[in-house]
Amino acid sequence: MKQLIIIICLCLYGCIRLTAQEKYFEKSIGWGYGQSSNKVYYINDTLLVLGCGGALTTTSLEKTFLLFTDQYAENQTLLTYGEDFGTFGVLDLITTPFGYAFCGWMNNEPYETLPWDIYSYPYIIEVNHAGEVINHFQLPDPPYEGNGYTLLYYPETNTYYLGGNAFTTAAEPYRLVITKITDGEIVWRRYYDNFSNRNYILDLLPTADGGCYATGCVNLIPNTLNADMLFMCIDPEGNIVNLNTYFAGQKAGAGTFTFTNDSCIMLAGVTGKYARLLKISKAGENLWTRQYFPDYQQSVFDKIYQLGENYIMIGSAKRQTSDKIEALLMKVRGSDGEPLWVRYFDAEPNNDFFYDFNPAPDGGFLCVGRTEPVGAANVLVVKTNCMGLLSLPQADFTFVQDTTPPALFTFFNQSQYVYPDSIDGGHFIWEFGDGAVSNSTHPTHIYPEEGHYLVTLTAIVCSDTSVTQQLVYARSGSGIAVGLPPNPLKGENFIQVYPNPAQNTLTFALPEGSKSPSGDLGVKLLSLTGQTVLQTTLGAGETHKTISIAHLQEGVYLYSVEQLGSVLARGKVAVVR
Repeated sequence: MKQLIIIICLCLYGCIRLTAQEKYFEKSIGWGYGQSSNKVYYINDTLLVLGCGGALTTTSLEKTFLLFTDQYAENQTLLTYGEDFGTFGVLDLITTPFGYAFCGWMNNEPYETLPWDIYSYPYIIEVNHAGEVINHFQLPDPPYEGNGYTLLYYPETNTYYLGGNAFTTAAEPYRLVITKITDGEIVWRRYYDNFSNRNYILDLLPTADGGCYATGCVNLIPNTLNADMLFMCIDPEGNIVNLNTYFAGQKAGAGTFTFTNDSCIMLAGVTGKYARLLKISKAGENLWTRQYFPDYQQSVFDKIYQLGENYIMIGSAKRQTSDKIEALLMKVRGSDGEPLWVRYFDAEPNNDFFYDFNPAPDGGFLCVGRTEPVGAANVLVVKTNCMGLLSLPQADFTFVQDTTPPALFTFFNQSQYVYPDSIDGGHFIWEFGDGAVSNSTHPTHIYPEEGHYLVTLTAIVCSDTSVTQQLVYARSGSGIAVGLPPNPLKGENFIQVYPNPAQNTLTFALPEGSKSPSGDLGVKLLSLTGQTVLQTTLGAGETHKTISIAHLQEGVYLYSVEQLGSVLARGKVAVVR
C-alpha cells in the first residue's frame, strides 16, 4: 500500500497545569487549536504513549498523533500523522508486538474543498515502537463511504478485524461493516444490513475460534432518543453466529466491553441519558443490568476494565446543577454492579472528559481524555492512586502516658489522607521500639521496663507509605511519665479550637498561660479530601485568631497548625447550619 504519512516532531506549548503532588496529578496539555487523547498505554514502568485524538489548528482539520512522555506527563515528544491529507481522523489505537496500529477515516482532498461533500474511507496505519510508519493500508470501497472505529489484532496470524460503518448517502441507512485483513491483504469485507437508520460498531473482542465479538449502537434515529444496544458474534468467515439487541428505543449503545473473570461479558455504555452496565453470557443472554447517576442530567461510560473481582469504568457525567461536564473514575462490585466509589475531576473552567485509562504499575490509574480551557481543547491526563485520589498519606501521632504505673501509653493517630474504613483504604503499622507491633488506629501499649523507646508509625495507602517517629520515655516508678524529647508545641492540648460544632465563626487559641509563639503559625482548614478551604496566620505575639466560616457547607473539616513546615497540631471540627 502507498505510504503517504508524514511524521512531524513538535515542541509543545500552551497549558500544562499541576494540581496535586508530583506522583499524582491532573494536567492539561495543549499545543494547538484543539486536541484530545482517546488512548493511553504504559510502554514500561516509567514511559507512556498517548494517542488517537484530533490535533486541530485554525488552518487545517484533524490529524492524528502519538505523544510519548514520562510517567509524570512532563517530558514529551509529539509525532503527528496525516499531513498530506485534507482530513484525517483517528478513532482507535492498539498495541502490537511490533509497536502500535491505529484506524480511522481519511480523504485525499485539501482543506479548501470543505464543506463535507468529499469521499471519506477507512484506513489502518502500523508504526513501530518509535512511532515510525511501517505500513499504511488505505481501504476505500466505492460507492461506500465510511469509518473505521475499532481494531482487533491476532498476532499469531497477523490478522486485523476492522469494525465500523458504511453508507452511500447520508439519507440511506448506515450499514455495519467488518473487514478482515491478513498479511496486509483484505480477506473479506462484510456489510450487515440487519438494521435501519444509523448503525455503529464501536468495539471488538476476540473469540475462541479466531472470529470476533462486536458491540455498538444500532437503529439510531438522528436527533431522537431512539436506538438499541448491539452485541453480536462473527465467525472467521464473517458469518453472524448470534446477534442481540437490548433496550430498544432508549437511545441505547455500548461504547466498550470486556471479558469478565467468570467467562461472561460486560458491556458499558448508555441508555437514555444515563450510564449503563449490562452483563451477558457469550451467547448474548442478559444476566443483569444496572443504570447509574439518575440525579444527573447526562452520563456515559466510555471504558471498562476488569480488575480482580471488580470493574473500573471511566466516562463523563453532567450534573443537574449546571452545564459543567466533569470527568469521572468509578469502581463497582463485579457480582452486581454496586458502586464502591466514584471520583470527579475538573481540570479546566469548561467541560472535562475521560476516554480511556489503564492501571498503573504502582496500582493506581492513568486516565486520559479532553479538557476545555476557554476557547480551546487540550489533552487531559490524570494519575491517581488505587482509590482514585490525588493525595499521599501523611503519618503523624501524639501520645500520653498514664501517671499510674505500669508505663501505659495511649497513642493518638493524627495521620491524614489514610482511609482505613474504605473498601480500598489505608492501614497503619505501629512499632513501639521494644519488638511489639500493632495495626490499630489508636493503640495502647505497656512498656515492661523503664527506658527510652523509638516509636514508629507507618501509614500505608495503596503503594504509598509515610513514616514518622518519636522518642518516648517510659517511667515505671511513681510520678508523671513524659515523652522525650519534650516539645511544648506538640500534642492535642497545644491549640484550642472552638466552638465545636461551629456555625458562623471559628476561633483558634493558645491555652491560657501558654507562651505566645516565637514565630508565625500557619492555620489551615481542609475538607476531608484534603482540599484547603481556609487558611490564616496566628502571628508572633497573638494568642488567638477568629475566622468566618459562614460560607462553608455543613460537614466535618480538618484543621492543621504548622510552623516552618512542621505540623504542630491536627484535629477535626464540625460545621453545622
